[in-house]
Amino acid sequence: MDRGNVLSGAAFRAVFLSAVLFLVVLISVGALAYTYVRGEMLAQTRALIVEDEALLIEVFRLEGPEAFAEMVAGLAALPRPSYTAVALYDMSGQRLAGTPGIPDLAAGWHRVEFASPAGPKTALFHAVPIGSLRLVSGQTLDVMQTAETTLVRALGTAGFVIVLAMLTIGYGVSAGSFRKLEAMEATLDRVGAGEMAARLPVSDQNDQIDRIARRMNGHLARLSDLVARKDRSVSAIAHDLRTPLSRVTLGLDQARRQVDRGADPLPALDAALEDLTRLSSIIGTILRIARVEAAEPGLNFAAVPLGPIFQEIAETYGPLAEDEGQQLDWQATAATPRGDPGMIAQLVANLVQNAITHAGPGARIALSAETNPAGAVTLTVADTGKGMPPDDRDRAFEAFFRGDQSRSTEGTGLGLALVRAIAQHHGAEVTLEDNAPGLRVSVQFPHG
Repeated sequence: MDRGNVLSGAAFRAVFLSAVLFLVVLISVGALAYTYVRGEMLAQTRALIVEDEALLIEVFRLEGPEAFAEMVAGLAALPRPSYTAVALYDMSGQRLAGTPGIPDLAAGWHRVEFASPAGPKTALFHAVPIGSLRLVSGQTLDVMQTAETTLVRALGTAGFVIVLAMLTIGYGVSAGSFRKLEAMEATLDRVGAGEMAARLPVSDQNDQIDRIARRMNGHLARLSDLVARKDRSVSAIAHDLRTPLSRVTLGLDQARRQVDRGADPLPALDAALEDLTRLSSIIGTILRIARVEAAEPGLNFAAVPLGPIFQEIAETYGPLAEDEGQQLDWQATAATPRGDPGMIAQLVANLVQNAITHAGPGARIALSAETNPAGAVTLTVADTGKGMPPDDRDRAFEAFFRGDQSRSTEGTGLGLALVRAIAQHHGAEVTLEDNAPGLRVSVQFPHG
């Protein structure tokens, strides 16, 4: 596995950017927390110093300077971790009592280092004049410095662990995605090499790649079906064109022989012309299907009244139906699907002609249309003839498909293929159903 591709994967990049954002937020929040904790601890330290000062000042006020000095000396001698240092100076700067090493400071707050008996210390001192004396009291900042160091280490350790975990998870997710993409690439290579049954692997994780793989598998299944249809169409075209071409060749050869013998060649030429006409019809239909499939959807679309089309179809195909011993009925309708008028008229004509060809003598053919409340139009051509086996309905719209495998009946097998192409061009759905008896073909146009 190429680690460079894994590290450049979308999942790892997203986690990496999230980790960077987390660090920025952590540093910002940590800085605020550090400032807040530092400020709170300084405030608490000052409050403790002021409380001790107030006690000493009260002793000075009630008992005088000597008792005050003794109090300072006693406090300095006590082993109190929280009370670090206190000293008393006269105005000349001479230390009268208190912790050794505390410097004489001007009135106010000071943060200084001093040499305590336990070693160098950093402390916060407050110097305040009391009569002719100056009291300097304070606390070391060891606790505050320890808390600050602990806070910084905790934030740093937490940030390192969390970022490391995020990057590890991101690498794992990206590696898993990359493995899936490699498998998808390998499968697509197999499909490109002609293995149309190959499908993309789908795991139980149901992540985005799995959902895309399922959709792609659906597309591959349709592609495989289309390729199979094309293969069958090519075979059918070869069969349907070979027979009339052979007959034309034989007819022309027979006509030439008739001429050589001085006999009448017209019957042979007429038969060859009939076969050429059939070829022309097949090729013309194939070209119409190709033009429909290549046409831009929505071009020249308009509201198409079906009533006039039904009337014209009935007038044109009614006599043909009567010749076959059938009855063609049509229902007046105000339905107006949106589409190409010429294509829709061709669709209706093909459906009616298909019914006349296959329904058989005595059948009734009904042409109707209705509009549902949502505005979608359903066009129906139903007959009471022999119907169509359910197994044939799935393939009925394939080019050159005919139900009888001997292919001995008239027709090219292109009528319903053209119907499907026109329906797809209009975004319509074509369904074949049992009319009990006979066949019902419904074309549902979308709401315009």
